[in-house]
Amino acid sequence: RFAGHAATLADEARAAGVTLALENLHDPVPLFVSLLALPELAEWRALWNVAHAHAFGGPVGLAGAAGLLSGRLCGFSISDNRGSADDHLGLGRGNVDVRGFLRGVWAGRRELPVFVEVHEGAALIASLKTLRRWARAV
Repeated sequence: RFAGHAATLADEARAAGVTLALENLHDPVPLFVSLLALPELAEWRALWNVAHAHAFGGPVGLAGAAGLLSGRLCGFSISDNRGSADDHLGLGRGNVDVRGFLRGVWAGRRELPVFVEVHEGAALIASLKTLRRWARAV
């Protein structure tokens, strides 16, 4: 049923000149990758949420996910967490290897948009400074 809806959405998006993306939510990484492998999702791209993958992703590490999605990635959402919930912490406030993930992604596609998804204004400003520092180091 999902595949049929995905194909219909792809037809509509193509006609409108829009790119569709599937975001990993609370799904294990292998399930997310298998969904993107469906023929009906061939035109869809991946919007990768690093924090979701850390909290709910299962056995595939962030660096491995970056490799699996490299041809499909259209952008990614970053925040930090402690590994058991989607805390939306500022970068460096939890234990997500966001920097390692970014190194893997930025090695090939630096132009991809980054969505910093934190809940507090001060955390957003600090995260943007951290992101800028990491970007210069890559």
